[in-house]
Amino acid sequence: MSIESELIQVGSYSDFINKLIHAGRNNGTKFYFNFDSEISRVDFIEFANEFIEDYYASVQPEFAITHPMKFSFGAITDDGRINLSKDINSREAIKYPGLNGGLLYIKTKNGENEDSCTLDGSIFRQACFIRRERLKYRMAVIGSAVAVATLALSLILRK
Repeated sequence: MSIESELIQVGSYSDFINKLIHAGRNNGTKFYFNFDSEISRVDFIEFANEFIEDYYASVQPEFAITHPMKFSFGAITDDGRINLSKDINSREAIKYPGLNGGLLYIKTKNGENEDSCTLDGSIFRQACFIRRERLKYRMAVIGSAVAVATLALSLILRK
């Protein structure tokens, strides 16, 4: 049974999170981001940094120290393989036109190989958590706006 890969256009941070969630569900969405066809390099760097900030703000410090989240650039082949270039930082990435994709990964620091990295469910769980927290925040803001509007309307109609 072959699963067709779905190309998700990423134009906002919410789209970025949704793509990570779809990839975590194994529904055919790839776990990496294609530059120019689905996201620009600048947006990828911005959204990946925001996601990593959200990750560090929401996980326990002990876990974050032993499992730091990183993003990396890579060259994606036609068959879907990605060759990571972990030594290239975001300022230097523009110099390498062959880097046509990027991904998030968790680097383990538990005494094993320092270069070992995993694409485990932590990224998927974190994306689900961030989406849920952003939804709660939006609901609180909307609820507050409705309460203020109702109060203002009741004061106006009372006069």
